[in-house]
Amino acid sequence: MFLLEEKINLSNSMIPLGPDSVITSHKGFEVIPDETAPGAFFSVLQSGSVTVGGNGSDDVTLGAAVKSSFKSIIDPITNYDVADDDYAVEIANDTINTITLPAAEGKGGKNYVISRRSNNNNLIVQAYAGDNIDSRTVIELKRMYDHIEIMSNDIDTWYII
Repeated sequence: MFLLEEKINLSNSMIPLGPDSVITSHKGFEVIPDETAPGAFFSVLQSGSVTVGGNGSDDVTLGAAVKSSFKSIIDPITNYDVADDDYAVEIANDTINTITLPAAEGKGGKNYVISRRSNNNNLIVQAYAGDNIDSRTVIELKRMYDHIEIMSNDIDTWYII
């Protein structure tokens, strides 16, 4: 099969056909445009890793470990350290008093949502040692159903968004 006048062999290519324009690949694929868009690139590897972008710092790479998860903490513990793979964390027990964020460095653009669904007096969201949350070291979630969404600046700050 050839693509019009360019006579590009498409025997190893995928072109979506039909109204849904769905592409299915079991071995991964990549799209590399012509010289009018140097460096532009899109690939999906068999491992599940997705890369979008060009050569340089504008690359966006998503691996199989990327996920957004909701975690409801009901265990009778007194403190919780937010994990790198957490996204939304709901504190649903009355014994947790402090939530400690991970270091902001190396997590540029990473978001967390911390929510309180407990009856304890105050739930403290605490920055990692040396970091801050919009220039403060702690944020208090004082009432049930209070929540905070934050994003890392990749250096030492979690911004409230």
